[in-house]
Amino acid sequence: MKQVLVLLFITVVALFSGCGGSPESKYEHNGFHFTKPAGWEVNDEEFEDGVGSLFVEKEGFMASGLVSIIWYQNEVPLELLVETFMVAIGEDEGFTDFSATQTKPIVYGQYEGLGQSFSFKSEGFDYTGNCVGFSCGTFTVLVSYQGADEDSAENSVGFDILEASIHC
Repeated sequence: MKQVLVLLFITVVALFSGCGGSPESKYEHNGFHFTKPAGWEVNDEEFEDGVGSLFVEKEGFMASGLVSIIWYQNEVPLELLVETFMVAIGEDEGFTDFSATQTKPIVYGQYEGLGQSFSFKSEGFDYTGNCVGFSCGTFTVLVSYQGADEDSAENSVGFDILEASIHC
C-alpha cells in the first residue's frame, strides 16, 4: 500500500511540474529564427509553397500559453493579414464573448507593424491575446499570442523571449 501511495505521489508531482520542461533552444527554418523559451515546445510545423507555420505552446498540465507564428516568403498587406486572422479567431465556435481593438501601428521586438488586442472566454476561462503583423527581412510575419488571464504573469516571460528573439 505504501508503494502505491509513493507511486501516486510521484505521478502527480510529475504531471504538475512538467518534469522540468524542455530547455531554451534556438529554432531556425530557411532564415527565419527565434528562441524557444524553456518549458515551451514547438508543434504542428508546416511548410508549403513559401509559407511556414507553427505553434509554440507552454508545456505542462493546464498550461495556457500559445503562440501561433505564420511567415510568408512574399509580401502580404499587413492590415489584410491581421484583420483576416482576427475574423477567423472571432468566428471560432469554441470562443464566446470575443472582442478586439482596432488595428493600430505597433512595435514588436525590433519590427514596426500593425496589431490588435483581443479577448474571449473558453471553457469558463477568460483569455487575452494580441495579433501582430510585420515585415521581417524578405518575410511577412503574423504572430498571435494568447493565454488565460490567470496565467498572464507566467506566460509573459515566454511571450517576451519570443518577441525579443524573432529575426529574419
